[in-house]
Amino acid sequence: MVSIIIPTYNREKTIYRSVMSVLNQTYKDLEVVIIDDCSSDRTEEVIKALQKKDNRIQYYRLDKNSGACAARNIGIDLAKGEYIAFQDSDDEWVPQKLEIQMKKMLSNKACISFCKFKRFSSKGIEIFPNLTEGFISRRDLLRESIISTQTILGKKECFENIRFDPQMPRMQDYDIVIRLSEKYHFYFINEVLLSMYLQNDSISMNWDKLRIALERISLKYGLVMKKYRDMNYFQKQYLALSKEKTGRNSVKERMCCFVLHPSWETTKKAIKAMLLSIKRGF
Repeated sequence: MVSIIIPTYNREKTIYRSVMSVLNQTYKDLEVVIIDDCSSDRTEEVIKALQKKDNRIQYYRLDKNSGACAARNIGIDLAKGEYIAFQDSDDEWVPQKLEIQMKKMLSNKACISFCKFKRFSSKGIEIFPNLTEGFISRRDLLRESIISTQTILGKKECFENIRFDPQMPRMQDYDIVIRLSEKYHFYFINEVLLSMYLQNDSISMNWDKLRIALERISLKYGLVMKKYRDMNYFQKQYLALSKEKTGRNSVKERMCCFVLHPSWETTKKAIKAMLLSIKRGF
C-alpha cells in the first residue's frame, strides 16, 4: 500500500481538487493521510465531507500551527503503507501518477523516485526538471533544487530514517534530498505527472524565507558544498538574489560566485553589488 501524506493549512478552496486527484488514481491500494495544520477556514469541513464518501481518507488535526515539515513528519509516523508519497493541498496529480511510479520503481529496484512536473504561475506554464530518465547521480541532484516534494515516492523506511527539517522555512524538498541522496538512489521518471499551482500566499513566493533557508543550508552542509562546486555556486547565487530582494548586502555571495565561475556576467553582478553596498552604506 502507498500512504499519501497531505499537509494543509487554510486551503478550503483547493484541498478538494488535491485530494480527489489522489483518490482518482488508477493505482487503488492507497490511503490518504491528511494533516490539518490547525486551519481557521473551512478546510476541515471540506475534508470530512470527502471522508464520508471514501474511507481511505485519514484526517488528523494539529492543536497548533506547526508548519508543513512537522505535519509531514507526523504523517510519516501515522502512515500504514510500505511506500510513502507526498502531495500538497493546492496541487493536482495526473490519474496514472502512482501506477507509473510504482511500476518504474519496482522494475528498477529503486528506493525513491521522482517525476517531471508542470508549474502554473504568473510567469505562465513551466516544466521541470530537464533530465534523462534513469538513476540520477548525487552530484546532479545537489547541483540545484530540481525535486518538488509532491513528485517524491519512496519506501517508508527512507522517511523514517531521514525526516523533514521543521526549521526550514523554504526549500524543505532540497534539504531532505541532500540527506536522502547520501544513503539512497533516486530514479527519475521523464513524464509530467503533477500540476503545481503557485498561490499568492505560497511559501515559495517569500524571498525572506528563501534567504533564511539558504543560510541554514550553508550552515548544515558546508562540507558538502565544498565537495560539490556547482552546488556551492547555486546556493551562493540564490542567497545573493534573496538578499538583494530583501535589501541586504550581497557582496560576499556575488564575489564567491565570481570565484566559482569567473565570467562577464558574474563580474557585472559583483560590481553592481559592491556599488549598491557603497550607496546604501553597508
